[in-house]
Amino acid sequence: MLQIVGIAIVGGLITIYLRSINPELSVMSMVCTGILILSASFGYLVQSFELFQKIAEISRIDDNLLKLIFKIVAIGYVVEFSAGILEDCGVKSVADKLVFAGKFVILSVSLPIFYALINILVGLVS
Repeated sequence: MLQIVGIAIVGGLITIYLRSINPELSVMSMVCTGILILSASFGYLVQSFELFQKIAEISRIDDNLLKLIFKIVAIGYVVEFSAGILEDCGVKSVADKLVFAGKFVILSVSLPIFYALINILVGLVS
């Protein structure tokens, strides 16, 4: 975790310095810092996915539902990361529209999970 914090602080300072010299380079620095932070945090993400798979095996959750859950989480992270970059570039209105569209995508991808949940509830009531 300290490595991620170090990357963020150094990248932020470089971005602030470059903003006064060359704004175009500061945007590139910001994007590169974000990519470095994501790559440094990838190990934590892999550990979380492995734990979710173990929970799914124990609870006998369908693999397709687990894949949908991973897809929903990935869509959320990608949309949030992209919206953050857009806000940093000064186009907050586009970032807001991206987040709004991301919510619709997450809703449409999550519909099979709602369907499975309703089937379980109907089975319990019957």
